[in-house]
Amino acid sequence: MDARVRDLTRNLRALSPGDPQRLAEAGRELRFAWPEDYADFMAEQDGGEGFVGEAYVVLWAAAELVDLNRDFGLAEFAPDLIAFGSDGGGECFAFDRRGTPPVIVMVPFVGLDQPIAQGTTLLEFFERLAMMSSTRTSSDICER
Repeated sequence: MDARVRDLTRNLRALSPGDPQRLAEAGRELRFAWPEDYADFMAEQDGGEGFVGEAYVVLWAAAELVDLNRDFGLAEFAPDLIAFGSDGGGECFAFDRRGTPPVIVMVPFVGLDQPIAQGTTLLEFFERLAMMSSTRTSSDICER
């Protein structure tokens, strides 16, 4: 894992040790090739929960990815998105696979529309989260 990603995620409580095989299986079921930096992160710690800066983050374990994408209706309502976590509330973190490389977006669970780009790498995503404060919204950060 990139040292800067490790530093930004130092306050995330790992859910369990990484399981690259389970992540690969989830990718096959979701028909998605995980970006290398995400696969590296998940190989070291299988998701996590806690703060990146002041932003609360829940990154789903590999074993949960397929079920949670199905449960939240991604294939039906947002087929170009592959969700991998949330802010613990109403916002979903997802890969938008329409681009190459896929863009990491934040999108409301209700409606699953109007995604806001957060970066094209896990590092950019975590850096953006770290810049957020409890008084800013994701759109405030993106309008800079």
